[in-house]
Amino acid sequence: MELQGERCRDALIRFVENPDVPPDISPNEALALMLQLSALQTRLAILAAAAVGVGSSDGGPTCYDVREVAERLKMDVSYVYKLVKRGELTAFKQGRVVRVRREDLERFIQQRLNGGAVATAKR
Repeated sequence: MELQGERCRDALIRFVENPDVPPDISPNEALALMLQLSALQTRLAILAAAAVGVGSSDGGPTCYDVREVAERLKMDVSYVYKLVKRGELTAFKQGRVVRVRREDLERFIQQRLNGGAVATAKR
């Protein structure tokens, strides 16, 4: 079940304005709203990372470890590992460390900002 449109917006606004009063939605609708908010949080984190120049061509490092990627994207390290495992973020292993090339991080950010599917090749 997906909570959409005015009902979703109204329920969310009422809940944000008064978090002590539970929204007038079913448990399934609450779960759907939670999933939608999680996706929105991810997009907002990517937008924020792009706004501060994550992966800009400023002579910074050419590769990042997963912890550094997580910090730059404002995500949990475990979520970055999931992105790598699902093939949404291209990475490679250097010894025991998983690394992401700067250009692969830039590509990931741009694809997420554009709302497109992420096509990657494992290295």
